[in-house]
Amino acid sequence: MAEEFSREYPYINEGKLIGKKLGQFHNDFEIKPVGPVKLPNFDDKKIRSSAFIGFGKKCYIHCLFAPIEDGSKKEAAKAVYGHSIAMKGFTEDSIYDTCNKFEITLPELYENLYNGEQYKANLLAGGRVSFAYDRQMHVSSRTEMWRTMRCILE
Repeated sequence: MAEEFSREYPYINEGKLIGKKLGQFHNDFEIKPVGPVKLPNFDDKKIRSSAFIGFGKKCYIHCLFAPIEDGSKKEAAKAVYGHSIAMKGFTEDSIYDTCNKFEITLPELYENLYNGEQYKANLLAGGRVSFAYDRQMHVSSRTEMWRTMRCILE
C-alpha cells in the first residue's frame, strides 16, 4: 500500500504532500498566549504533542510544546508550552474558568472528567453575552449560564 501511495501521490493534489487542501497533511496545532504575554520565537512547524486525553466526540486535550529558537545548540533546549483543547458545547473560556474555579490544571480537568467527576461550567465566562426574554418580551442580559461537564462513555 505504501508503494502504491508513493507512486500515485505525485498525480493528485498537484503533487504536494503538505498543504491546506483536502487530502494533504497539515499541522492543526497552535500555541496561543493566555493573556497579554509575548511568546518567544519558535517554529510552528515543530509543535509536538507530549500528551493526549480524548473521549467522546470533539472532546480532547493535547499538551503541546515547541523548542524555542534562540540560536544556541544546548542539549537541554528551552521550550514553549501550551494546549490544544476542545469540548463540544463548551467555550475555551468556560473550560479555563472551570479550571480556575476548582484550582486544577487543564490535564487534571480532562482526567477527572474521564474518571467520572462532573463540573458546573459557566458558558458565559470571559465576557460572552446572552439575552433572556420573559413572557412580556422584556429583554435582559445574563451574566451566568450553567452547564454540567461530564464524560459519558458508551
